[in-house]
Amino acid sequence: MVDDGSGVSRLATVNSCPGFCGRQATTSSSGNHLCCLLECVLSALLSLLLMPPRGTPILYSCTKNSLRDWYPVFYNPVVNHTHILRCTQEIVFPLYSLPFIYLAFCLICLIIFRSILHITVLKKNCITTDPYYASLFTIPLIALFHALFAGLLYYSFGYVALICSLGLNTLHMALEREKSMRKLYFDMIQKPRNLFILIIHMALFGFSILTLTLNRVTASGTLISLFAILLVPLPSLFYLLTVGITDPEHVHSPF
Repeated sequence: MVDDGSGVSRLATVNSCPGFCGRQATTSSSGNHLCCLLECVLSALLSLLLMPPRGTPILYSCTKNSLRDWYPVFYNPVVNHTHILRCTQEIVFPLYSLPFIYLAFCLICLIIFRSILHITVLKKNCITTDPYYASLFTIPLIALFHALFAGLLYYSFGYVALICSLGLNTLHMALEREKSMRKLYFDMIQKPRNLFILIIHMALFGFSILTLTLNRVTASGTLISLFAILLVPLPSLFYLLTVGITDPEHVHSPF
């Protein structure tokens, strides 16, 4: 009990116990991450089982030739230059419809599992529900973005992933604020958190290169894809070799 100056004793808030607040934050973070993983995995499985052939993890798909295949609604035939014959189908099946089904399941699972989590496990914790409501708004926005820009995203995804992997890898290493190549190397290798993030960035870099080269079915295209795997550590090695002529403080100051 504490006295706030009014002469009335009140219960102490959780802010007076940093250790307790830390345990609450850890429990909330772990619970939300596990719940999010469950929602995504379950939504993916249900989406695959719902698509034909139903009940199996196998998907039937159509070949893709160009960007216009993603927007057949703009290429309806016009009969006698007067009547539009609306007979378009999903040419890129199931790449256009499957994400909508997946996002719908994500929204349903989010409402069910996240609500149960907050009602049971996090009921007595002073934890904000902002991430929960943010997800409720974000999923429909992702669906809208997919409806409008699915084709553009499909053909530019490799380049976007490549740029993001390079930028995030550089930012991560710059935030260590080390100008010594040796110290930065050991910081990246010896700290589990840094090593995990570094592996994720390398995997994203390798995946982006493979997406840009695997569409070539020729022997030379296969060799390029295999050679791309050897380039995965290149961005990190380049930063290590040039860290002596950079100034990470300029990157660290805004953060």
